[in-house]
Amino acid sequence: MPCTRGRFGLVVTLVCLSAIVPGAPSALTAQSTEIRDDREPIVIGERVSIRSGVLNEDRPLWIYTPPGYEQSSDRFPVLYLLDAGDHFHHTTGVTQFLSANNRMPAMIVVGIPNVAGSRTRDLTPPLSVPDTAGPMADAGGASAFLDFLTEEVQPWVEDHYRTQPFGMLIGHSFGGLFITQVLIEEPDAFDAYVSISPSLWWDEMKYVDTAGAIFENRPDLTGALYMTMASEGGEMLAGGWILAGILETSAPESFRWNWTHMPEEDHGSIPHRSTYDALEWTFDGWNVPDSIMVALGEGEEGWSGIEAHYAMLSERFGFDIKVPEGFVNGVGYGLLNMARVDDAIQAFELNVELYPGSANVYDSLGDGLDAACRWEEARESYARASRMAAEGSLPNEATYTANLERMTARIEAGDECTVPEPLGPPDE
Repeated sequence: MPCTRGRFGLVVTLVCLSAIVPGAPSALTAQSTEIRDDREPIVIGERVSIRSGVLNEDRPLWIYTPPGYEQSSDRFPVLYLLDAGDHFHHTTGVTQFLSANNRMPAMIVVGIPNVAGSRTRDLTPPLSVPDTAGPMADAGGASAFLDFLTEEVQPWVEDHYRTQPFGMLIGHSFGGLFITQVLIEEPDAFDAYVSISPSLWWDEMKYVDTAGAIFENRPDLTGALYMTMASEGGEMLAGGWILAGILETSAPESFRWNWTHMPEEDHGSIPHRSTYDALEWTFDGWNVPDSIMVALGEGEEGWSGIEAHYAMLSERFGFDIKVPEGFVNGVGYGLLNMARVDDAIQAFELNVELYPGSANVYDSLGDGLDAACRWEEARESYARASRMAAEGSLPNEATYTANLERMTARIEAGDECTVPEPLGPPDE
């Protein structure tokens, strides 16, 4: 069976069998463990194509949506990624990882790959002296490419996906130079920027020298910029230091910025680490510290303290941010493991209130009610989860149904139940 490659490299085949060395033990002998041929691809995104009137060409977009997107009605902020052909895979992985660990919101990622011969054209501003016959002969299309992003890509994404009014742009090398141009021309185009090893040497650092105009023209500018530079010397590194100095002296307090020199990275390796660090920095303070202690009211106001935290994040980032379903569930099961059954049920009930369309919240509430010996209520909650999963063809339907059957059997058997004594907080 030949190895296959799925759509634009975003589909990963789980198992690929290479040729077996003659005389070597075979994994396919009758005596070996049976290999089931029920493999399925792992898909991390989809490819679409839109027609650009600005650029007069068809442009592909690579789209990643967060886990559970299809089963929810939630809206998500959007991360726009330049040079997607090089960075889509690791960027979606970092985004998924950090959001799963409650370090940032789940985000839609829109990758903008280059098309043949377009990269220099799209990502660079005009040269003072055009390179008419050299390798930069097609340079200078950054303004048109910015129009493509703001007038065509962003509206298309907002029309076809459930988005929040928060956009982030990540660019590397020429992409980082492009971000400097965006900040000069249209700083409100995005809410946060990540400029990775920007090619600030361009045109004798002309676009570094003019960057101070960003804040002269907009002393009230809001937003955020995270900029890095690898082990690169000369005008490349000098441009980073000079721009950092301009930010230090000219950026208003309303504009957050960070400059990090990463000499242990090179120009090719720096994007991954920069992306991880930039996302953590941009959403610094996203996580609730000591969430179980807060839920128990230790030094705070219980769940109202957690809700106040997300209200603060909503105001800070400019879009409505609910307490995440997974976060509430995690706290609930943490309390359940401490035998704080009533507190756990309070958490699970909050999730039902926040996410009534999720089958999982009813299954989790069933677990809490089960632990409290409220079995009839638990069965009703499990039944609702099972029914919703069946109606929506959800992947956890079998688990929800098994919980319903288990609870029904316990009730019919007349099993005895004892509510456990609660344990103290984790540090007791």
